[in-house]
Amino acid sequence: MSVVPEGTTLAIDSVSVDDRGVIDVSVTSAISAAPAEDRSLLVAQLEETLREGDGRSVELSDGNNPLAVQASDAPSRPVTIGDALAVVDRGDEGPQLRRVSGTELVELTEPPVTAGLDLTAVGAGPGDLPVVVRDGDDRLLRVAADAEPVQLLRGEGVLPPSVDRFGTVWTAVDGELWVVREAGASSRLDVEWLVDRRVRSVRVSPEGARVVLVVQGPEGREVWAAAIQRDAEDVPTGLSTPWRIGAPVPSVSAADWSDETTVVLLGRAPDGSQVLSLAGIGGLAGTADAGARELVTPGEPVHVASAVGASPMLVLDTGGVLQTRQSSALWPSVSGDVVAVAYPG
Repeated sequence: MSVVPEGTTLAIDSVSVDDRGVIDVSVTSAISAAPAEDRSLLVAQLEETLREGDGRSVELSDGNNPLAVQASDAPSRPVTIGDALAVVDRGDEGPQLRRVSGTELVELTEPPVTAGLDLTAVGAGPGDLPVVVRDGDDRLLRVAADAEPVQLLRGEGVLPPSVDRFGTVWTAVDGELWVVREAGASSRLDVEWLVDRRVRSVRVSPEGARVVLVVQGPEGREVWAAAIQRDAEDVPTGLSTPWRIGAPVPSVSAADWSDETTVVLLGRAPDGSQVLSLAGIGGLAGTADAGARELVTPGEPVHVASAVGASPMLVLDTGGVLQTRQSSALWPSVSGDVVAVAYPG
């Protein structure tokens, strides 16, 4: 999955591994139209997904012709850029935005104008540009310090926003996937495999090439990842054929990226309690199957925010207490009265 030209598929129905451990991935000629940076990103992602141990690398070819990917073109690994933003209930002052800094919440240097809004979710791009909030459960607005809020989208059951590195806002309205471009134009993404499924959670990866969705399908809740198809101006135009992530997680409600090929899932245990689980694209590293592994958390989580890189996982419990993961057994509290939290992305 990557930023590659629409129509790029495997030239043959399998990949081969030679005696040097090099994985040959032969794709159709559409790949030759991709910039060197995008080809490098594709190789990096394929190596993360396909290699089973040290020493394996991926060689990309256009049919039978190898495509050179120079070291100078190799991208840095995608990471989440910026601190998490939290919505805090300030009582008579109403909900306000704060920045998560270690085990504290701090005021924003230039707080956006949010007076009179019922903040229930927040999203931001890298470097807090843009900042998008959900007002109640039916409106998304772009907010800034020097301007009144601008409505981006309105409809029944608007999901919390995810903002990709191009400034495009992703959400779902009444179960249908929508994007809002930075200039403000909105459109519903026409994705064939989502026709009989309703989107319940959406999160774009840091490099903007992939999206993970929780959907309500004929067989219940499912988690899928897909490559984002974009036009020459980086506007999303569709999604690739998806990859199923993890074994079924009962009543999964949300998913977020934990690293390049791993997502954290919020779902329910057999006893009805809310739990977090880790699942990987193609299975978790070090495991023999594609199942999900439960995480031990304090209390009962109702919301999770995760980042790719060194930033810690954040969990909001039923009492509105925000906690940060320092180790598998150490989850210090950050603050109470928190309504929602999200990392950039």
